[in-house]
Amino acid sequence: MTVSCFTKRRYYDYVPLPSATKDRPLLWIGGMPLPWQIRDMHSKGVTAIVNMCEEFPGHESLYADLGIDQCWLPTTDYCNVTPEVIAKGVAFIHRKIQTGESVYVHCKSGIGRCAMVLVPYLAKHQHMSIEDANRWAREYRPALIGDVGKRPGVMKYLEKENNSAKIN
Repeated sequence: MTVSCFTKRRYYDYVPLPSATKDRPLLWIGGMPLPWQIRDMHSKGVTAIVNMCEEFPGHESLYADLGIDQCWLPTTDYCNVTPEVIAKGVAFIHRKIQTGESVYVHCKSGIGRCAMVLVPYLAKHQHMSIEDANRWAREYRPALIGDVGKRPGVMKYLEKENNSAKIN
């Protein structure tokens, strides 16, 4: 019975964009990919990766061979993701999706660090509250942490975004 619990977990999941008009998936989230998984995701249209793993720089030569653009944001596991790192990840995702590219956002297990970038992206560019964005992402990847909006780095990022929106 315990084994079946582990076999049901998907390694990566598609997170649909509420405003998407494209027929193909644009946003994916999950764990640190193995080479065969990268090839599989590439066959599904993934052309960009946000890598949140400090411990793993990515399969750079494979990415180059496949034409995948990686944004490596080395962040220590179980530590706060800084507002600056969140901003870089959100900007990268937005830039790629705006040009019709599919993006895979990952950390080691696909539960924590990757959520600190994907959920703020949804909040900012899909015009959702941080809580709604977190619920939306968890609907498609249930293992994702549920309190992204309460994390210090995310709170500071959102505060900065709200202040800059008031100025503009």
